[in-house]
Amino acid sequence: MASEFVHLRVHSEYSMSEGSILRVGRIAAAAKAGGMRAVALTDAGNMFGAVQFHEACKEAGVGEIFGCELEVRAEDASARNSPYQLVLLARGQDGYRSLVCLASLGAMRGPVGAK
Repeated sequence: MASEFVHLRVHSEYSMSEGSILRVGRIAAAAKAGGMRAVALTDAGNMFGAVQFHEACKEAGVGEIFGCELEVRAEDASARNSPYQLVLLARGQDGYRSLVCLASLGAMRGPVGAK
């Protein structure tokens, strides 16, 4: 029987600043071994592992949840040095496209609110 618990914040080797050693290809297998029916990939600031994650989940028979952890800064100058980590999860194709767009904008412009 599948567990109702699902990891919604998992970083892979693509979360460079986090120092994670968890390989994208192993995330789905670990979720399956743990009896989970799905797992999320929420790397810090990027979606680089999405295709590999999709393929691994499909092979393991585990549902995939695409996500991304983005750094957000307040517009207020007094709060500029206090970034917030925001985990966003995609819902459907439109959500996935929006998440890829946000991650791309973050890579080009820097954290939201930064000037």
